[in-house]
Amino acid sequence: MLPLHHVTDPEDKSVTAARRFIVENAIVPPALISVQRGQQAAERFFWSTRGLFGARYAEENHFLFPSLQELARQLDSKKVS
Repeated sequence: MLPLHHVTDPEDKSVTAARRFIVENAIVPPALISVQRGQQAAERFFWSTRGLFGARYAEENHFLFPSLQELARQLDSKKVS
C-alpha cells in the first residue's frame, strides 16, 4: 500500500506545509500527504518521483505515474489470487 502521512500546519499554505514535511522527514516517493489547516478540510497530495501533485489530479491521471500503475497491478493481482 501507499504510505499516508498526516500533517497539521495552521500557518502555511497546504502545499508549502506538504513540501516542508517531505524535506524535513526525507519522505521517499510514492506517498500520500494529508495536510490539515485549522478547521478547514484536509488537502491531499501525491508525492511521486516526478514531484508533488494534488491527489485528485494523480487519481484522475494515474496513467502518468509509473508508481501508481505498479500499485494498481499489485492490487489487481491480489484480487485474482
